[in-house]
Amino acid sequence: MAYKSTGKPTVNGAVLYPCLVAMPAVLFIGIESLIWHIWDSYPRGLAQVRYVDDVRLLTPQAMRDICSLPLTTPELVQKQSGLYLRCGVPGLEGVYRIKRYEAQKTVRGRLSQEE
Repeated sequence: MAYKSTGKPTVNGAVLYPCLVAMPAVLFIGIESLIWHIWDSYPRGLAQVRYVDDVRLLTPQAMRDICSLPLTTPELVQKQSGLYLRCGVPGLEGVYRIKRYEAQKTVRGRLSQEE
């Protein structure tokens, strides 16, 4: 820590600027964690969409494969706004909104109607 001629300690810019840059990230992670644990729903804008064929096939190993994090345990939670998979730290690894992939059914339905 540097001292001015008045004898009061001053904060060096090399310490201050990284702290100012890190502060919004820490605030985002804290607020997101509160939203995840307290609210009954989750904002769709904070989650990516992940399509699955059958929700029953979301085993712990399949969830780890989606998250691509073999060492952390993902959280699968049903909220009012849908089914969500949270992988590690949301700002870094992510939160996925699980949706059923139904495009094959609509394509098959159209083909059978045309025949």
